[in-house]
Amino acid sequence: YKGIYDIDVRFSDGTLVKTESSILTKGCVRNPNQPTICGIGYSGIGKYSSKNNKKAYQAWRSIFFRCYESLDSNPTYRGCYISKAWYNFQNFAEWFENNSVVGWELDKDILVPNNKEYGPETCCFVPVELNVLFRNKKKSNSNLPSGIAKLNSGRYQVNSSFRGTNIYLGSFDSVEDAQSAHKYFLKTKLCILLDEHFESMSDRLRRRLYHFIYSED
Repeated sequence: YKGIYDIDVRFSDGTLVKTESSILTKGCVRNPNQPTICGIGYSGIGKYSSKNNKKAYQAWRSIFFRCYESLDSNPTYRGCYISKAWYNFQNFAEWFENNSVVGWELDKDILVPNNKEYGPETCCFVPVELNVLFRNKKKSNSNLPSGIAKLNSGRYQVNSSFRGTNIYLGSFDSVEDAQSAHKYFLKTKLCILLDEHFESMSDRLRRRLYHFIYSED
């Protein structure tokens, strides 16, 4: 105790918090290193707060609930987890501040294929259109890529869409030819998005898109 406006409170884990008597007497002093989100996420000590950094805080809470709370309604997130670095909101908020782009979405699958970890080395912000393209690239329940359908004739029909327009890409004798046509059109769309958003993309995201566009996979 140094004065009514200068009181140090040390918690049992060693965390030191500065406060004042009016807050202390109300029992409102909280340990910022005590987990409050899904038993592991905590606000931490630093300049970022839930009040002053609402978008970052909402995004941070969202990935915790996505990984640990809403698995029944979102089974595709089973097995996903959060990097220990992001347990601390201060670390996430700093990353968010340095990487977020207004109107873009936080993604964990594009930089690292089949990735399960939400963390600073695996996540990036991407345009919504780009995120949708990569989601649709995954196979459907028929073991065919989205947009490819087997006709009664035995041929494979390929349809796609871009910015609200449905596009017929043709029908093919083999699933391999259909997949090639589907992939070529996907790469065309990626080229358009890469060109439009080039300046706002991170170097890692650009490299990933270049790899996909020019690879044979």
